[in-house]
Amino acid sequence: MRRAALLLLACCAQRSLLNDVKAVLAERERALSAYSFKAQTNGAAYAVAFRGPRSTLLELPQGAFSFDGARFYERDDAARTMTTYEPEGLNAEKLALAWNQSFGAKIPEGFRAPLLPPRGVEARLAGDTVELTLRTRDEDNDVTVTSVLRWPSGDFLERRTDYGGARGLVRVDDEHCEARLCVPTRLTKWAGDAKLEETALTDVQLRAEVPRDAFALVAPQGFAVTRSTLVPTR
Repeated sequence: MRRAALLLLACCAQRSLLNDVKAVLAERERALSAYSFKAQTNGAAYAVAFRGPRSTLLELPQGAFSFDGARFYERDDAARTMTTYEPEGLNAEKLALAWNQSFGAKIPEGFRAPLLPPRGVEARLAGDTVELTLRTRDEDNDVTVTSVLRWPSGDFLERRTDYGGARGLVRVDDEHCEARLCVPTRLTKWAGDAKLEETALTDVQLRAEVPRDAFALVAPQGFAVTRSTLVPTR
């Protein structure tokens, strides 16, 4: 009976902590309602501008990709084409998935909240950090993903993965901080002891005044213009 009561208390405490984490991340997302930065990943340069709730502009050496809150745009300077993608029939969840597939790889965690499924996440305090752990199974492999956040600010510090014994790590090595809010300016990605990539951010602006019309790309003169329907890959 006593053991059952202790388990119930532990479960309630963990649920309370997880609710606190979600509230902190929601507040952090509101604080990061506008930002911009330049970046290089292993020498490949790009730039990002963001305006909440989801308008995003990704500028690349040979073009740009953007979302203006209603539709996606792709400008290919080499091919001299401009494509507008209409997300027809996508609910809010699938639209969020399409946004993540389009921009997630270029926007480091710390600028965006970690994706937390509605169930299966465990929260644990560890010193001045909180660890969010998800355990699942993919075909024949056990999968564990742990996001480590500074507590109580919710600043992203690292993400550890274990996929069938293969260990990976994304780690923040340098930060830019203002108004009790820190975002990464240098991150490294590891597979075991091998460093796979390094991303360095410069010109970080956490209150960038990006006009709304900047996210609706306009085709330069002479570009072929097409329209398509957006379908997420999964």
